[in-house]
Amino acid sequence: MAINLFLVHIDEFSINKIESSSYITSIDKENLKQYHHPLTYQQKLVSAYLKNRYISSYFVNEFGKPLSLQSSFNISHSGNYVILIVNDGKESVGVDIEKIRDIKKDFSSFVCNEEEKSYIKNDKDFFAIWTNKESLLKCIGTGINKKLNEVNGLPLNDKRIYEDKDFYSRTMDYEDYVISITRDDKPIEEIKIIENKEIFA
Repeated sequence: MAINLFLVHIDEFSINKIESSSYITSIDKENLKQYHHPLTYQQKLVSAYLKNRYISSYFVNEFGKPLSLQSSFNISHSGNYVILIVNDGKESVGVDIEKIRDIKKDFSSFVCNEEEKSYIKNDKDFFAIWTNKESLLKCIGTGINKKLNEVNGLPLNDKRIYEDKDFYSRTMDYEDYVISITRDDKPIEEIKIIENKEIFA
């Protein structure tokens, strides 16, 4: 079963159009008032739009992860992109997107173990490992409850065993970003990407 990846470039849509959409509720509008930075506001606005449009109903667990009884989904944002993944099967999913940028060496030590440090040849490699770790923790749904350098970020695009359970990951480049998706119990064979023109048609 394919995973649907909804990918929004926030500079390519009208903020006013989204704000006035029926998918933005009065509760959303009230919550959005706390975000004063324009980019953060846009990211949160689009996140609310995507959840309300493509997820019929959801609740938030004690770790802050939104969950649905009908499907598994997850949201991430970085820079000018907001992404939503939806898996219609029973398997849990997690996603993370990061813009590739320069990383200081001491931060690499905070995120990576020794094996991962030897794998890294450039900033893209670092973000592939970082997003792979984040997508795994988001798939589990407990948030970052331990040091990132204690979570395996390798191998990429393969099976990983974490806390005696099987997880499968896919990592991909998209422009100057890296996206990682993790699903439990079942390999990721197909990812359908839905972009702005289809989402805001």
